[in-house]
Amino acid sequence: MTYILAILSLCWAILFRVEEDLSSLAVWVVDFDGQVEPYKDVTPMVGPQIVQAAEKLIAPSGSLGWLARFPADFNYDPMEVRSQIYDFKAWAAIIINGNATALLQDAVQSGNASYDPMGAAQTFIVTARDDSTHFNYIDPQLTMFEQQVTTTFGEVSIWTALQVHIY
Repeated sequence: MTYILAILSLCWAILFRVEEDLSSLAVWVVDFDGQVEPYKDVTPMVGPQIVQAAEKLIAPSGSLGWLARFPADFNYDPMEVRSQIYDFKAWAAIIINGNATALLQDAVQSGNASYDPMGAAQTFIVTARDDSTHFNYIDPQLTMFEQQVTTTFGEVSIWTALQVHIY
């Protein structure tokens, strides 16, 4: 009885303040848009929009620990971000590809109907850390973030299309 009570007490203690401690679950947002060759001459537009969307999520309590990181922290190498996620430095990372704005502008200028805006960024998660945490807390907030960014991205795409065709 004592053993069972001790185990149940530990389980309850672990789950006691989960909602308040969500901000300690780090999710990095790394913006490579316009930061790496050969795309340095393109003024980034998509990456900053995604970073701004992540920064809006920092304030609410019960939110993940969203953190904008600089590409220089990873030697301008997206594979280094992956490596650090695999080494459990953070729970997840959203990487904005270096060519996100360039591909959008090219698709608008050439009328490329096959352009997929979902290719502007990548999400990396190591789900083997804790299934319960991943499925109950991280996955729903990443899905919400994806929906929010997709909406913002659509508005930016329309604005870009209008600017290209007006000038």
